[in-house]
Amino acid sequence: IEINRMEKVLKSFKEYVNESFIIKDDVLSFDYSNTESTKMGKRIVMEPYKKGGKSTGGIDVYSVYNVHNQIDVIKSIKGKGPYTISSEDYQQFLKRTDLYISSKIIKSHKISTIITPKSSSGILNDLIVLLKKRNPHIKFLPETLIKVIDPNQIKIDYDHPKITDKISKRLEGIIRAAVKNKYFEIKKVDKRFAQFVSGYFESKDNVKFEDDDNIMILDDVVSSGSTFTEIHNIIKGYRYNNVIGTTIFKT
Repeated sequence: IEINRMEKVLKSFKEYVNESFIIKDDVLSFDYSNTESTKMGKRIVMEPYKKGGKSTGGIDVYSVYNVHNQIDVIKSIKGKGPYTISSEDYQQFLKRTDLYISSKIIKSHKISTIITPKSSSGILNDLIVLLKKRNPHIKFLPETLIKVIDPNQIKIDYDHPKITDKISKRLEGIIRAAVKNKYFEIKKVDKRFAQFVSGYFESKDNVKFEDDDNIMILDDVVSSGSTFTEIHNIIKGYRYNNVIGTTIFKT
């Protein structure tokens, strides 16, 4: 009887995890009753997507949804893409993302502090509101890391063993253009070469962690992993127990 009950629980949770985004007639729907395989949704193995190694600065980054380079899906959920999404679907998406991160990531890694880079992403700010309500014991440090305004502070790692003269010149051209425009965006850099660039984030002066803090860096999307590498390099100078990254989407 106990085994049968457990099988029912697992089946139910798989149905909960296996969600998808469906595009039809320029309308983006969040189908949280879907039990079929989807290219844009959560993993059916009940665990978040994981990215790690050198590409993320040596920290593990967990993601809830995989949109397989469907950037228009992310833009549309943010209200800036070609598809429309209803308020009901958007709220259901946020609520279930909050529940999943809280139960599968925050709880599993005993997170005590959540930090975020400064972001114009409304979806990230909306999610934080829900995470705070569900996790009142956690210390939230929003906009802990600020994007550097002065492009002259951006650095190229010329000593990296994998960088070439061709890559260096390409990056130098991007930085020159940023200096001219007085604004630098890491997304302008090919994700294959983002690992060679640093200096585009800085921390607030009043940031403090405890020795036993388990920190989660929360962002909306991970692609190359360069943002997490940069953030990890910044907070290395602080004392804490452990650090992981979490995003809503991976591409």
